[in-house]
Amino acid sequence: MTIEEVFNLQPGAGGLHNLLDLHRAFWDEQGLFTLELQVTEQLLNPKGTVHGGTLFALCDSAVGTYITLQNQWAVTLDSTIHFFRPAFCGDTLLAKVFERKKGRTVSTFSVEVYNDKDKSIADASFTMYYTK
Repeated sequence: MTIEEVFNLQPGAGGLHNLLDLHRAFWDEQGLFTLELQVTEQLLNPKGTVHGGTLFALCDSAVGTYITLQNQWAVTLDSTIHFFRPAFCGDTLLAKVFERKKGRTVSTFSVEVYNDKDKSIADASFTMYYTK
């Protein structure tokens, strides 16, 4: 399944990926699944840095897309995020997914977010429940 197929599975089912313009995903040099986000003014908080909700949505979308590309479906049971430094308009953010523990019905993942200068922006952990 391609990234385009993942984001168009159910027409009319929502479009957060369109709002965030999440359409570039790839396997990086280390073999990690990576979802890319170009930061625009619409994704900033009133202080002019990337909104924490934007970072969380990027991480959640990265894990969900990774799972869907494995031809599985899952929902988030639990998650946490840690913010390390701000990101700004014009930055490219890369969310790298690490599968920590694969279970039959529940799995855990980590996501690390870097900017295009290879600075760590945030990390998150997710517990996912497979729905089918």
